[in-house]
Amino acid sequence: MNNLVKVNSGERHNKDLVLNLFVLYVTPLCVYLQSMFFATTNIWAAAYISLLCGLMLTSRKFNFSVNKWDSLFFLFLLYACYASLRTEGGLLYFMQTFLIIFFVFGYTKYQISDLYRSLDILFVFGSICAVGCIIQELWNGFYTDIVAHLFKSEDVDVILRLEEEEMGNCGLMPQTGSAAECILNALYILLLKHNPRKKKVIWGSILFLGLLLTGKRAHLFMGMFALFLSFFVGFEGKRRTNKALASVITAVVLVGGLLLVAPFLPEDNTIAKVVNTFRHFDLADEDIMHGRALLFTEAILMGNSAPLIGHGWGSYKKTVDYHGLSTDAHNIYLQLYAEVGLIVLSIFVLAAVLVIINNIKTLKQLRRLYPENSQEVILAKLAFCFILFFYLYGLSGNGLYNIECLITLALGVSINKRLQQVVEAKTI
Repeated sequence: MNNLVKVNSGERHNKDLVLNLFVLYVTPLCVYLQSMFFATTNIWAAAYISLLCGLMLTSRKFNFSVNKWDSLFFLFLLYACYASLRTEGGLLYFMQTFLIIFFVFGYTKYQISDLYRSLDILFVFGSICAVGCIIQELWNGFYTDIVAHLFKSEDVDVILRLEEEEMGNCGLMPQTGSAAECILNALYILLLKHNPRKKKVIWGSILFLGLLLTGKRAHLFMGMFALFLSFFVGFEGKRRTNKALASVITAVVLVGGLLLVAPFLPEDNTIAKVVNTFRHFDLADEDIMHGRALLFTEAILMGNSAPLIGHGWGSYKKTVDYHGLSTDAHNIYLQLYAEVGLIVLSIFVLAAVLVIINNIKTLKQLRRLYPENSQEVILAKLAFCFILFFYLYGLSGNGLYNIECLITLALGVSINKRLQQVVEAKTI
């Protein structure tokens, strides 16, 4: 009996360690490992992935399962794992995709309380990014000194150039999109977890301001839309109506306040720039859309020339010339059409539909089995926001090609798979 207790304790400790290290990677630690002054190659990220996989393999109860709901998702990830070897820097991409497969489908037997607590890592990291954006706007000299000490010289140049050339702030991240992803995750966790109202108001304002300062319109709009929809699938009756009404009133007050304040701010103020882009949004304006209309058209034309199998994974960025630069299509679905054709695109879309349906089904089942403020129901709502945002953001961004965004989707799917096990255990 004593030996059995020791074994189970070792298993529990190993699972907890892997879970927290994986969530730390989701934050995304990989961006820092490849961007801070001590990381000159991808070796650090590869070593971190190897450590995680090694810890997973040493677990005494490793379970690998794929059910009908996520079979297409698994199939697409297998293709991505294979295709990543055919791209530049493919070994690291392969290892990252392999880690996602390993984690989602083979390592989901966590304690619900551990999953719940591990999300605090995402909240803390997102809060740091939001505060970084605010410091960059209010105390730029101090911010510049911080960046100079934390990052390699070439990354310092990129971060500070982004502030000058774009409308957004980076929040101590090499890319504004990475900062926006982290802030949005933290906002979901703050609003959906059981927190005091005062904390939600104070930190919610900080996170929303930080997200606004990144200037990432797609993250703001798609992220808030995913949160709004979570009220409809996560609540019912009067509670759902009150939540939806409160979110609409809050949005109206925030937007109205920004529209009133913006004219009195200097023209070079980041908030004024962001608000003005919302007020004068025009699909035909290349400065507003960053050439997306052209990029979308190129992806469609490229796909039409080989509609079934496409031109190969990663081929879009290598062939499309956008004002002398190489870039993604800024639309996952169109880029997949151009690169891998209708066959793989269909698998991706069907997998997305099944993953979302399964998440909603699990959430509704948990709502009948547990109180509204239970950890199980809250985790299901968070998983819904993580998953839905990824597929919505795919209409305007490159989430599939940004590992920090893709691996957050993996976290949402793995949480849902664990909750499925809870439902099955309760209903047997």
